[in-house]
Amino acid sequence: MSKDYYQVLGVNKDASDAQIKSAYRALAKKYHPDVNQNNAEAEKRFKEITESYAVLSDPKKRQQYDAVGPSGFQSGFDFSDFFRGYQSGGQSQSFHFGGGRGGGFQFDMSGLEDIFEGFSGFGAGQSRGYGQQSYSQRPAHPSYQMNVDFMTAALGGNMDVDLGGKRKRITIPAGIESGKKIRISDDKQAAVLIEVSVGAHPQFTRKALDIYSQLSLTIVEATLGGVFDVQTIHGHSQIKIPEGTSSGQSLRLSKKGIQKNSREVGDHYVQIKITSPKMLSEKSKNLLKKFQESLKD
Repeated sequence: MSKDYYQVLGVNKDASDAQIKSAYRALAKKYHPDVNQNNAEAEKRFKEITESYAVLSDPKKRQQYDAVGPSGFQSGFDFSDFFRGYQSGGQSQSFHFGGGRGGGFQFDMSGLEDIFEGFSGFGAGQSRGYGQQSYSQRPAHPSYQMNVDFMTAALGGNMDVDLGGKRKRITIPAGIESGKKIRISDDKQAAVLIEVSVGAHPQFTRKALDIYSQLSLTIVEATLGGVFDVQTIHGHSQIKIPEGTSSGQSLRLSKKGIQKNSREVGDHYVQIKITSPKMLSEKSKNLLKKFQESLKD
């Protein structure tokens, strides 16, 4: 029974190229062989939607298909040819595969790379058979890990990284967090993914773009208030402490946090910690007692 490619993808016959690609992307992820391992029905469905997209994403093939309809169209699509074409296509936005009477297919890969990037069927040195054919697998991006100090991660900067015995200077974007990946590539090597692990700081912590620190005050300082120096990731700044500030209270320094770009800027929050002196002279004790008595008046 002939397949209606529009029905397979769940789109109307007047669907735009973008709508067809969006439908294929959603279905390909749903029926991806890595998500449905050892599921013959899902594998069959994946082949059908890939064949449908291969025809409908190619302007010439789509025109031919629309002219004769499902019953009169012979796609000449071969799934093993598709993967050989994918492999030879490298990192291009599109690749050509197939041939013969059908003339081959021009497969638009732009925006779909992630669907095939992680294919377990593309691991180096392996092959995965479909029918009587098997195809070479595309290696995933080489990945590395690197430690980035707190301040470089917050402010951005440059760091040297060892990539398989080769040193390369890379740019660390301001505001990067642990677990995020930096993608680098050049004309002489395939793209490389570097996963970042951000180190701790003895004075600062962070949440997204906001920075947090503590300011220790004596009971007298917290009671009387005043202007105090604080350290931020950008250097020294001053903060006004209101009279009668309590321990645990947080005060905000606007736009003194991480600046990811001109529009995204975090704040710096200073948490007050009131410390009590452990050793007092007799004179100091007497003064505190007089102060305590004055509060009763």
